[in-house]
Amino acid sequence: MVIMAVGITALVSVFSMGIFSNQDAENTAIAINLATEKIEELKNKSFASIVNEPQTQVSDFPTFTRSVSVITTGTNPASSLKEVTVNVNWQTKSQNQTHSLTALFADF
Repeated sequence: MVIMAVGITALVSVFSMGIFSNQDAENTAIAINLATEKIEELKNKSFASIVNEPQTQVSDFPTFTRSVSVITTGTNPASSLKEVTVNVNWQTKSQNQTHSLTALFADF
């Protein structure tokens, strides 16, 4: 009986760790998709309109926030690039999590 109780306790512990791991994987997949979605949205904008965006809550995903950071390289407009980083943040188990995706945009 004691062995069975110890075994069941161990199984419950492993099962709960698996549930948390699945939730972490799901949140990471959502963050990757939200970052990719923003990069795709920015691809359809003019070069000049790609600018920093403050951290805001993502609609339909209330536990996620997203921000855009833009660094312009080069002083010549004909050869400048914009390094765009999209950061997606969320919280799990009282820890802040972040997924970042960076892309380069050129003005052609």
